[in-house]
Amino acid sequence: MKRLKIKHLTEYFFSDEVTLLPHLLLIRPREEHDVHIESSILEISPDYRIKWHRDVFDNSLAVVYFLKSASTLTIASEVVIQHYDEAPFNFYIEDYAINYPFSYAERDWADLSAFQQPIFI
Repeated sequence: MKRLKIKHLTEYFFSDEVTLLPHLLLIRPREEHDVHIESSILEISPDYRIKWHRDVFDNSLAVVYFLKSASTLTIASEVVIQHYDEAPFNFYIEDYAINYPFSYAERDWADLSAFQQPIFI
């Protein structure tokens, strides 16, 4: 098992106070058979209200509603995960994908077409 710490920091500084619209955050890894979330810290400023839910892909989403206007916005996340896969990067790579950027093989485009559409707008 490996422990990994994932830190994310977003900061915005505005010249005047602004009204912040709801923000959609995708900052929590998906727990699976080989990934367990050990701890999670989320710090957001200004004052906010948050609603968590899952999307159709089983991702954990947070919608943040801000309670007042502000001249700064800070979103800080720290997640510690336990990863049980012994060799997470031990997978087969097609010859055409060894060098980046690459184009997928023609036979794969039908399966990949769904991933060419924006999920979040």
